[in-house]
Amino acid sequence: MEHPEDIVSYIKNLDGPADGQSVNALLKAIFRGFRMNSIEEIFNSNNYYAIIEGSWLVSELGEKASNLNDVLEKMLGFDHYYIKYCFIDSCITSRRKSECMIIKSIWRFLDDLDIRVRTRAIEWVASADRDALRALWEYGCKEMAREEHFSYEEIDMTYVVNHPLIGDRRFRAVLIGISMRKRFFEKWIDMKIEHEDSALIEILKKTGVKISN
Repeated sequence: MEHPEDIVSYIKNLDGPADGQSVNALLKAIFRGFRMNSIEEIFNSNNYYAIIEGSWLVSELGEKASNLNDVLEKMLGFDHYYIKYCFIDSCITSRRKSECMIIKSIWRFLDDLDIRVRTRAIEWVASADRDALRALWEYGCKEMAREEHFSYEEIDMTYVVNHPLIGDRRFRAVLIGISMRKRFFEKWIDMKIEHEDSALIEILKKTGVKISN
């Protein structure tokens, strides 16, 4: 099955997990110039197994996935952890981090019941640029805190540590991301996080931040 068209047809008609070599071959073909709308075809098949494989393809496309708005929106309609995980992967490698669809989705995934999804969303926050973090703050945290006039620029360490909503997973993750971006995250050293979230703590450890027991 060497021709990309044959692989697309194969994926669209799956009745179980795909042959990884074939899916990887399709990915390589796309990077060599094979038509991008083959991904849309896979999703339009409404075959659950095909959509799982299509989600992996999207996650591996990097910036190329920026042209797949309809596919990305369709991925958000599934509750399968792997599809959500792949969506976040795609967001991490995209330059469109501050777009509304992405911001709304990351905010939701920061409180996902599946720790794998939640961890990946936190990793998005850890990698986000200033504009994306500001957009996430404006969308979720300001509304939650009901502080319409409190701006991203005014956030300081005292605010981060003492805010009564620091126990909320989403609020905490965004504020820690902002503190990392503002270069005062080292002040988290030896701070006890009372509402433990193992996913968040692991991301902090990767940044070199020490968390006391």
